[in-house]
Amino acid sequence: MVAHWISAAATAAVLGAAHANAVPYALELCGPQACGSVLDSSVIEAVATRSDSVLRRAAPAAPAPYYQLELVVQGGGASIVPGAFYVRKADEVRVAEPVTRAVWARLPPHVAAALHAATDHVKPYPLPRIQTVIVGRRRARDPQSYLRLYAIPGKPASDPAGPRPTVDAVHGFRTWQRWYAKVRRLWLPIVSSSPVASPWTGDSTDVWISKRGALLERDREVVRVDAGFAARVRQALSLR
Repeated sequence: MVAHWISAAATAAVLGAAHANAVPYALELCGPQACGSVLDSSVIEAVATRSDSVLRRAAPAAPAPYYQLELVVQGGGASIVPGAFYVRKADEVRVAEPVTRAVWARLPPHVAAALHAATDHVKPYPLPRIQTVIVGRRRARDPQSYLRLYAIPGKPASDPAGPRPTVDAVHGFRTWQRWYAKVRRLWLPIVSSSPVASPWTGDSTDVWISKRGALLERDREVVRVDAGFAARVRQALSLR
């Protein structure tokens, strides 16, 4: 997983650099059948489409209907922004480029209002249908119930593995390798898949359950949850 993560990060960094050189003139908020458009450049600039442009991170949005983000750039057509979604109910966007790990950002009120107006008559994607969930090496019996990992409340806590390395994954391979070795001793990864890309499934999500105790990490947010709930997650049991 470490090698895959770093390889993906290197690829995304190259793609992200190319994307950053384009000048967008429209932001598309797309559901399964249609898109809503934002043409106001000040609003477009205020919507994060890259994880390294998020200055103040927000807690992940609870699962709800959502939209994929697309950018229309000068001299080209619309292109999906990898890993970027808008959750209208929470007024948050989720981005995962160029480091392939999800970051959530809350929209300022005037930006949220503009995105609401653009999607008033656009049907969003529904809650994702989860096909598989793997907890460590166990396959979950009721994968759909694992959406609760993003909905259950918890008390903020510190990561026992310590802070993430500040050096980038390409140049700091050994640093990241040592840090991930520590993570692996303390946490079990939770990997999910769905037929349609969503903010709460897929390779760019970062979800872990502590091997001991009752800590849950979801996209860089660490919270303390009920001990019984944590035990059920570790055993890959239904969370209903």
